[in-house]
Amino acid sequence: MSASTGNGATSGNGLMPADDDLPATLDMEVDLKFHSQQITTLHLREPTAAQAETADKELAGGVNAHTLRRHQIALVAAVARVDRSVIGQLPVSQLEEAYSFLSRISARGRPTGEN
Repeated sequence: MSASTGNGATSGNGLMPADDDLPATLDMEVDLKFHSQQITTLHLREPTAAQAETADKELAGGVNAHTLRRHQIALVAAVARVDRSVIGQLPVSQLEEAYSFLSRISARGRPTGEN
């Protein structure tokens, strides 16, 4: 994993920074295939409202383990701009890491009531 700060700098220590220090993007190193194309990096950044809404549709039938996993796959695929089948190849730990980053960067801008 390498986190990009938006200015070309990356961090590959494998640890997620505190929310205040969270980089604007995350370039996740992967080794995946889509048809004959090799995919080596997933570029993640804050989801757009439309991407979040599309992923949220996976929860329309109710929230359970299956729909939550479908939501994770849909959101990561939308932000990384790859087919869902690509994200389906990820080990669960990498899917969780990508989803955690997206959740944390989306929540960073939410009001906390402390102002």
